[in-house]
Amino acid sequence: MRTIDEQITELEEMTTTLIKRLKLVDYEELTAFTERREQLVHKMQMGQEDLTVEDKQRLRKLIEHDEVILSTMNSLKQKAGEWLLKQESVKEQKNAYGASYTVESMFIDHKK
Repeated sequence: MRTIDEQITELEEMTTTLIKRLKLVDYEELTAFTERREQLVHKMQMGQEDLTVEDKQRLRKLIEHDEVILSTMNSLKQKAGEWLLKQESVKEQKNAYGASYTVESMFIDHKK
């Protein structure tokens, strides 16, 4: 079983790597990061009584990056929402212009 120190070190390395690449990451990478982070935090919570003052300081320092990470996640979420709205608009336009007509129907133009 890994020690809390090793778990915090892994969390620090993951966070540092993510922060350095934040402008390049996609939602899959952010999802993998948050899932792994959740696993590590859950394990640390189980051994919470073993946390030293130094461990708590290291964790507080990591929390400082949360705002930037959340901002990036929200930005990606907003872009995805805009993309979905655009796709819906394109779909509506296709349906309007590509409406199927019955071949046997007749159109009579009465000129006056």
